[in-house]
Amino acid sequence: MNSVLEFVKERIAQKDKFEQEWEQGLTVEDFRIQCKRKLKEMYARN
Repeated sequence: MNSVLEFVKERIAQKDKFEQEWEQGLTVEDFRIQCKRKLKEMYARN
């Protein structure tokens, strides 16, 4: 149960960070690079 809660907390934190970065107004290239980096991080954990 704790691992599920930690997983959800982590996802919420990532979503909040993503929304903050979105509000900063990234260039398309910066956005692409960050998305690629986030996907690599997500798949590396699994």
